[in-house]
Amino acid sequence: THAVACAMVADRLVEELDTISEDDIPFNDYWMAALLHDCGKVVQGFFFPDWFDRIARTMDAKTSFHADENDLGGAISHEWIGELLMRKSDMPSEIIRSVGLHHVLGEKPAPLTALVHVADGMTKEMGLGLAEDEPAAYDRKALEVLKLRREDVRKHSSNFASLVKNEVHRLVKECMS
Repeated sequence: THAVACAMVADRLVEELDTISEDDIPFNDYWMAALLHDCGKVVQGFFFPDWFDRIARTMDAKTSFHADENDLGGAISHEWIGELLMRKSDMPSEIIRSVGLHHVLGEKPAPLTALVHVADGMTKEMGLGLAEDEPAAYDRKALEVLKLRREDVRKHSSNFASLVKNEVHRLVKECMS
């Protein structure tokens, strides 16, 4: 649900923002990067279920999976695992970077990485994170790249929420039946 929502939010942002165009970030790139940004969590859940459960049990309304993963000593983060998986899959370098850096963006994030980071936060604000109450965090540098203010993100989140939630739930239900 979170992955599909993140891709849909990224798509809505590209459509709504004058600061990003498909010429800057092609549809396939942002759709794939947003859809796959947390693929490292899937690997953790399948191959290291005790570790994944420990992180998930530590989460509360004040902390995110990423923060708890780091607090528990997660030297091998879901971002790192996702980046390795993308490299092994021979994905384009921009997608690899956006998956591997969607929480820790660096000094000058690429537009695709900034887009995935903001879309990830917005889905959490909509209650579509790993946990329904997982908090969103926005890196100031990502907002600068997209020429957004925090208030703009809140407004877009509110505007997209019902459309994205309904469409995601419909799509996930259809795919799971």
